Amino acid sequence: MLLNLKTKIAMKKILFFFIMLSSITSMAQTLKCITHENKPPIIFSKKTNDSLKQTNAINMPYTVKIYVTIFADNGGSNKATTNEHVLRQIQNMANQYQSQNICFLLVGIRQINNTDLNDHNVSDSTENTELTPYMVNGFLNIFVHKYLPGYHGYAYAIPNTYLSVTGNIIESTDVTGILGHEMGHCLGLYHTFSSWVEKNGTVHKENVARSGDCKNCEIEGDVLCDTPADDNGGVDASCIYTGTAKDACNTSYSPLTNNLMAYGDYRCITTLTNGQGERMRTFLATNSALNAFLVHDALYTPVFGNTTISSGTGHTLAREAVYISEGSANLTVNGTARQYYQAKKVSVKSGTKFSPASGGLVSVKSNPYCN
Repeated sequence: MLLNLKTKIAMKKILFFFIMLSSITSMAQTLKCITHENKPPIIFSKKTNDSLKQTNAINMPYTVKIYVTIFADNGGSNKATTNEHVLRQIQNMANQYQSQNICFLLVGIRQINNTDLNDHNVSDSTENTELTPYMVNGFLNIFVHKYLPGYHGYAYAIPNTYLSVTGNIIESTDVTGILGHEMGHCLGLYHTFSSWVEKNGTVHKENVARSGDCKNCEIEGDVLCDTPADDNGGVDASCIYTGTAKDACNTSYSPLTNNLMAYGDYRCITTLTNGQGERMRTFLATNSALNAFLVHDALYTPVFGNTTISSGTGHTLAREAVYISEGSANLTVNGTARQYYQAKKVSVKSGTKFSPASGGLVSVKSNPYCN
């Protein structure tokens, strides 16, 4: 039976209403997001990790370009959240990732009016493809929806180039780790309690042991040994583990209840381990899709003599500095060109001329998210 768009939207909102009525009262306990998709985890060899250590040291922190789309209903009503709330949560995420030498460059926030995507059913794979036309190329895309029935955040795959979160998560002042949690999945991290099942029924779970015959932390769970094994057995409001289960070797679990990739009470999750940081940096260095989101330390423009840009959209982005018209080459931006320049420091030298016409734009901004 084919449903028109208006009927489809109405049914989705009814479904969301009943899901909310039946959900557990704690926001933290209702969050679900993408996991292994029941397949073996991606494991990097020791040779790969070792070969990247020097590269990582030279190029850190890795700076990831991000772009935020906030959905609203057709006509602009029922906007998922505000720019101010987004900026606050981006800062929270930047703080959480800083110790792992990963920072972010927020290039833009825009509003898209689309009632269907503002109430986005991530369980429907056909709906997920509807996000594709709204991807901003060259950036890791963050989509904010008013509703994600059954979810507060979703990363779609591990790793991935885009994620979704709900507006109420962005607006929360006590739950500050969900955006960072979904970003972790995009950059290659699994849940600390991850497991998977073979077709023959064999269950793969991480044991607590970090030595001896029971040790399997390098190949099971989140494949990281500096995150203790986790059974997702429960965490109370004081961030204390409440589970009583034991692993296959009869050892009690003692997980990190404040780890960003755990579940439990989501007011607790704020930290990442060094192993998680190394894994994310390895994905950024080796995955071609993610590597495209990294920016250089410094950029000079123009490069090849005096240059005039009169049309098109361009981004000149760097971690530390962008130098405009440095030396003998000068830059002119006019006409309908839309040009964006952003880094911790943007230096505009004499000889630069910005004179965009109607429809054109020049944006020069500092980036506060890389210390």
